[in-house]
Amino acid sequence: MVRQANKREVTMTIVRSAISLGLATLSLLLAGCETTGKATQETLNNAFTDYSARRFDDAEKKSSAYIKDNADAPDVAEAYYLRGLANYGQGDRANAAKDLNVALAKTQRADLKAKSLRVLGDMAFEGRRYEQAIDYYTKSIQADPTSRGDVHATYRLGAALQAIGEWDKARPLFQQIISNRAEGDQLLLNRSLQRVGARSFSLQFAAFKEGPRAADMVRDLKAAGINARVSSELRDEVLMWLVQAGSYRTMDEAEFERTKLQAKFPLLTIVP
Repeated sequence: MVRQANKREVTMTIVRSAISLGLATLSLLLAGCETTGKATQETLNNAFTDYSARRFDDAEKKSSAYIKDNADAPDVAEAYYLRGLANYGQGDRANAAKDLNVALAKTQRADLKAKSLRVLGDMAFEGRRYEQAIDYYTKSIQADPTSRGDVHATYRLGAALQAIGEWDKARPLFQQIISNRAEGDQLLLNRSLQRVGARSFSLQFAAFKEGPRAADMVRDLKAAGINARVSSELRDEVLMWLVQAGSYRTMDEAEFERTKLQAKFPLLTIVP
């Protein structure tokens, strides 16, 4: 049996994905900053180095020092963005949101607006505030539709729409990602392929490489009063047999049912 990632692991994957997204773009932001003096610019560069090394506390302190000494500098928005990411990396979402909103208010750069909105969307998505996430991701895409991070925002926008039951509105977004081959992001491409044809959420108990083992589990679940079924899916060119149950329009409905069964089935996940 291939065990499914538990909820904590999925959440950590999302956080790491968002952090990596910040790293991929922050060096470009700093490269475009106007020089405000060797010492202060060096402070900001050192903060970026700390962030890249996941020394979030040091990055936060150095970004704060830069903001304090350069409150009116033309590149201070980048410092707020960096401090927001550092706070996010430390799990301080409240202060991260404050900094990202300040960055939005202070910058005129389309790319920085898009990135700040995208991270705000990620925080809303992780907090299951899906309608708010939809608003942030939509604005992020509109702010800079040519951004590489647009693929991430498009995928998350589709996932958030599915979470509130808007399956038909979500489908074209995943089709767009698939048509563009996710701009080379194989993980998002695979996830989009899994979501594009879905019309509801299900609870997944396990995934097997052997069909008979899946059938055995379905029989046991039905004996326990759970109307389970077997479906199949090709993963990395390997046919997997999935044991699933239920059909839920929204993520909240699926999560409610998952919570009731979690004590007995701790590895139970929600798909897609």
